[in-house]
Order: sequence, then C-alpha cells, then structure tokens
Amino acid sequence: MSTQPNASNNVKSTPTALTTEAAKENQKNAPRAKVLADKAFLDDCLNSHNFYRRKHKSPDLELDDDLCQVAQAYVTKLAKSGDSFQYSGNGFGENIFFTTVGPAGGKEACEAWYSESRNYDWDNIDKQKGTSHFTQMIWKGTTKLGMAMATSKHGIYVVAEYSPPGNVVGRYPQNIAKPEGKYYEDLGGSGGGGKGAKDGNTGGGSSEQAAEQMKNAERVKSTTDPKFIQEALEEHNKLRASHGIGPVSIDEDLNNVAQAWANRLLQKGKMEHSTNGFGENVFWASGGSINGAKPCQAWYSEIKDFDFNRIDHTPGTGHFTQLLWKGSDKIGIALASGKAGHFVVANYNPPGNFLGQYAQNIYPIQS
Repeated sequence: MSTQPNASNNVKSTPTALTTEAAKENQKNAPRAKVLADKAFLDDCLNSHNFYRRKHKSPDLELDDDLCQVAQAYVTKLAKSGDSFQYSGNGFGENIFFTTVGPAGGKEACEAWYSESRNYDWDNIDKQKGTSHFTQMIWKGTTKLGMAMATSKHGIYVVAEYSPPGNVVGRYPQNIAKPEGKYYEDLGGSGGGGKGAKDGNTGGGSSEQAAEQMKNAERVKSTTDPKFIQEALEEHNKLRASHGIGPVSIDEDLNNVAQAWANRLLQKGKMEHSTNGFGENVFWASGGSINGAKPCQAWYSEIKDFDFNRIDHTPGTGHFTQLLWKGSDKIGIALASGKAGHFVVANYNPPGNFLGQYAQNIYPIQS
C-alpha cells in the first residue's frame, strides 16, 4: 500500500461580488443545514484565518452559526456531486478547498488559500488573477466566518463562507495590506490508505509569538521506547547526511512536547496540527509493527515532488523539507499507540519551512 500517493489540493474562491441587492437576496435564500463540524475543526479554521489576517493588520473574524449552516449545506452538496469547482452563488464570499487524500482539515485549507500570497504583486494592490481566495481570506471588511467539511468517495471538501463578502472591485487598497517583515507559509502533503504523514510546522509567526507558543506548549513525560527514538534519530541523520546536511540531536524537552501531542492525537483518533510554535511532522499507521525509521521514510518520500531546479517552497513537500531543514538542529520524537493506530510526532527546533530561506537550508542529494 502506498504511503504517499500522488494528490493535489484544489481551491476556488467566489467571483467578483454581486450588486448589494442581488447579494442580499441570494444570501436570504441560500440553503442551510445543521452544522456537523465539531468544535475542534471550527476553532482550527478560525484560528488559522486570524493567524494570517493579523499579518496583514486585518481584524479577527468571528464564527457565525448561520454562515456555518450555509457552508454545511453547500459542502454536503459538493461531496455528493463530486464537483469541486462549482461556486454556490449564494451572495456570500466563498472559498472552496478539495483534496483527494487525507486527513485534512481547516488548517490545510487555510494554508492552501493563503499560499497564493506568494503570487500577489504588492506594488499593485488590486484584483489579481489567481489570488482571490487569499484576498478574501484577509479582506479587512469581512467580519464573520462560516466553515464546514464533508468527505465522500471523491475526496475531502472544505467550504468557507464570509460576510460581508470581499474581493469587491475598487476596494482593494482599503482592504488588503502588505504584511510586515517575514511571513510564513506551510503547505504540506498528506498520506492515504493505511498510513499517512502530515507536516504542521507552526514556527512562522513572529519570534515573540513562536517563543510564547513554545513556552506554553503542553508537556508530559516521554513514554516512548528509547530504541524507537534512537531509530528515528538515526534515520533522520542518515537522510540529512545524504544531502550534505548536518545531524540533529535529541532534546528531552522536545520529546516531552511531542509525547503530549502524540497522546492527544491517539485520544482524538485523527491527525491534527498542534500550535506549539515548533516545527512538527505527524505520522499515522493503522496497525501492525512500527519502528522509528518508518515515519521518517514516509516524510522523506515527498522528495519525488520537490523541484530541485527551483529550491523553494513546493506544495506537498513540507514534511520532507522540515526533516532536512539545515537550521533545525534539535528534535523530539514520540509514539502513542492504541486502538486508533500508531501516532508519531516529531517536533523540531528551530522550526523550518520559512519562505525565502529554502536555498540556504535544503540541498540536493550529494553524489
């Protein structure tokens, strides 16, 4: 069974806003459905939106139950029809995310939408082709958010509804602000079938924000077999050495951070990102035996999708690049196993995957 099947993340954003009268009529008549998303998913969506909005001096959004009902009705329709690119026409702002592999959720959708920021021309703050879900996401005049997710045989769908809608022609300068300093993007791949890997590096906020998250990260005493930790460490360093990159060393505090999150994932029975400020890769296997090298091999397998002719952020390779990241020199590893399977967490410090720093931290295989 393939650990890392080829897959793609797809996003779609609402077209240019309708007239006020038409939009209000469509909003009034938009279908609604009972919200099925749990609090963790909704909180993840809201926090991810606001994390990116703050970089652009946009005020925080608030979750709106009515908009969540609108999003639920439409995401359910998409999942049944298998059409990942059909705009609802409900009069609200709308972003759509689709992937053929999982697990995936609100943070992954937000990362995909925000990733278009790298294509935005900040010398011309206006409507720009291929960036509309990014601009809707940070639109200053938008104050309310609704989110929903659905799965089907076609894949995983996430829909965001926004009010008031953004992307209004002629209003970009008042609603889109250039970020200050460095800003971070993390787009990771996901595994499929019985095994999966997810990257969730969260070190991209300001140094102060990351330091605060690291300080407050949950910790529990590591219960992972030292042999497993040593296997993971050796595999990390073998793979790093093949690229001419120096070794990482085990940090006991990071082991405790990783253990806390691995335990939490086992309790939830699904893969999610933490927000602990460290770099983070997560792996899951449904059963069978597991050693410390297996997760590393799964994370590293995304090398097949990395473009070494352009050493920069490449969608779907985030756990590969975090594993190699030259600037990361400490690592914590943890395993939690139970009826829900095996969950492995690796935390890295300093975190990797920073835009503008790939060339200094990622090297091709050395001959």
